[in-house]
Amino acid sequence: HAPAWAYLAAIASAILAGLVYVSLRELKGVRFHVVLNFFQASALALSVAAGLALRELPLPGRQSPAWFYLLAVGISAYLAEVCITIGYAAAGQSLSLVSTLKFLSPILSTAWGALFLDETLEPIQLVGSGLVLLASATILHVKSSSREAYATCCDEGRAEPQRMGRPQDGTEARSARELADIERQHL
Repeated sequence: HAPAWAYLAAIASAILAGLVYVSLRELKGVRFHVVLNFFQASALALSVAAGLALRELPLPGRQSPAWFYLLAVGISAYLAEVCITIGYAAAGQSLSLVSTLKFLSPILSTAWGALFLDETLEPIQLVGSGLVLLASATILHVKSSSREAYATCCDEGRAEPQRMGRPQDGTEARSARELADIERQHL
């Protein structure tokens, strides 16, 4: 079993990653390669500084096979950041839809571990992966449906989308345009 601090570090990582994505939304006017290179250079500088400060920067010997894997990890991590940064930059108003695909990371990490490292998958991991896939598909379907409804009403030349029905509690439903405006405000 992993120590408690490992779980806390993973939660901190998720919180900090969320802050990164919020910050990326605010950097709309900055070219993606500037953001990417600044991120990578900052990560390298901070990693070396932290390693030196903590006196925890041991490197494998020159002939160690670990260098191959360290290089593979570095290249894979860099390419992953290139792909996500380019994808988010190209997504524009669809950022919330594209970012949903990031939920595939833990599922693929589990799959790669089983495939390449002969790790055994527990039934709960399969159930969890299925839930993540179902939730992601639902989010993508609901969001793209509301965008299609908005696009359809605008294509038909209506100034205001038709109301989409009345909720059970008697309050008036929001139009597709109002929903799209709310979504844009949260991007």
